[in-house]
Amino acid sequence: SLDQEAAIEKAKKHLMDACMEGSFKEGLIGESFKHVTASNKAGAAHMNALSREEWDLLFRGATARRLPRNGRAVVSNRKLDGLLVVVKGVLRAQVDVPGRPQALVVGRLSVGELLGTNAFILGSFPWAAVFVESDGAELVRLPARELFATFAEHPIIAGKFYCLLATSQADKLRIFNSQTS
Repeated sequence: SLDQEAAIEKAKKHLMDACMEGSFKEGLIGESFKHVTASNKAGAAHMNALSREEWDLLFRGATARRLPRNGRAVVSNRKLDGLLVVVKGVLRAQVDVPGRPQALVVGRLSVGELLGTNAFILGSFPWAAVFVESDGAELVRLPARELFATFAEHPIIAGKFYCLLATSQADKLRIFNSQTS
């Protein structure tokens, strides 16, 4: 059986590590802050960093689940109702293309990555279906209702979290553009 608390703690750790050491941090103090002095860059990154207590608030109501190989994590064009964090495994995002015999794979997601960010930011439905590609996967769901309640109670957390999501999306776009040019 899946240990809910352990999975949720892993998800928090993955996101916190990504923010402090990975691409999120680079995005927060990267291109858009080139004109700012080094000390101001550090201050900007610190200002946007979420504390452990803030992460705990964002994870209120979080639940974990395990999916088998080829299990469906996200159904395209259906409400996702929150965000998913990959705790274990590899998932593939795919879209059905009319006239094409197989779905088109548009991306892969691994440990520490968020699913559903576009739908969450835009208030829309996911356009891709997401399936487990590895032998199995563990996901943690951050329910939209809880996230919005936290944002209403703590507007500063909302600003930091949306900055994190926007930076993450910008990093993905930057990587995509470098691979296709």
